[in-house]
Amino acid sequence: MNALFKRELSLVGEVEKSLAEQVSDPDKVQSDFQQLSISYRELLATVMKLTSISDALQFKLRKAKADLSQSVEEVQRLNRSLKALNQEKNEILALTAHDLRSPLSGVQGLAELIAAGDIEPEESGVFAGEIVTSANEMLSMVSQLLEVYRTDSPLRASEENWQTLTLADLLGLVEDMPRPHAARKRILLHGECINPEQELYIEGGLFSRVADNLLSNAVKFSSPGKSVYLKIYREGDAVALEVRDNGPGLSESDRKKLFMKAETLSPRPTGGEISAGLGLTIVHRILKHLGGRIWCERVLGEGTTFHVRFPANFRKS
Repeated sequence: MNALFKRELSLVGEVEKSLAEQVSDPDKVQSDFQQLSISYRELLATVMKLTSISDALQFKLRKAKADLSQSVEEVQRLNRSLKALNQEKNEILALTAHDLRSPLSGVQGLAELIAAGDIEPEESGVFAGEIVTSANEMLSMVSQLLEVYRTDSPLRASEENWQTLTLADLLGLVEDMPRPHAARKRILLHGECINPEQELYIEGGLFSRVADNLLSNAVKFSSPGKSVYLKIYREGDAVALEVRDNGPGLSESDRKKLFMKAETLSPRPTGGEISAGLGLTIVHRILKHLGGRIWCERVLGEGTTFHVRFPANFRKS
């Protein structure tokens, strides 16, 4: 810095020396001050130029820092998005595998009954029809899985799945779902419907998934020879579905984990079934997506009742 302003510093030194020696030549003093004024102006111009250059550099540095920060944030956002997509992919695969297990188990149960020869000849056609139905359910789920990957919307309601039904239709649909599993464990299903002729417009596919998971759980955790009770009725602008079993019930710690993904609860299946801990997660996710809700009433040792409110458009009776 001293080398940059060497001439100006030398001039200031001469002026200071002249003043210190009290030079009596006014012309020399005036000349020195004029030179000092000129040099000072040049110095100011140089400083202003340097300041302008510094400001420009600082602006560029700030802009580069902001751009870099924005780029880092974008990379972090993309990284979070990739992690979320990977997690979503894993969740979709797990949920679909869980849903496929139910119809596969139904086919297995019916096949075992046929193989054991414990059915009447006239029942073979009925059971074969149920096997075909289960196979169609599995094909439908595979199609839904492919649709999920295509749209990146794992539980997207489709207008094609909306149906005009009565509450009695829903009861019939729900009652038929767990019959192969229930028959294998000699569990009786008791259905009740209030105002069965009430018509409604409803997303039938997702309602079926909710009902199937709840009923499958009820059968899974009920002892052989017991009963499972289900009830369907209208409550406001929703279909009310109640599923009650005579299983072991839930503890308070179990209740807190009910809708958490892949959480295994204390009660164990009574017929050697596999419990992946995903059924209630599926139900909770569907209802959250549609704006419905689910809760349970439980008494330890006396069974559990699940209450569902599933949105629907009702027609005037």
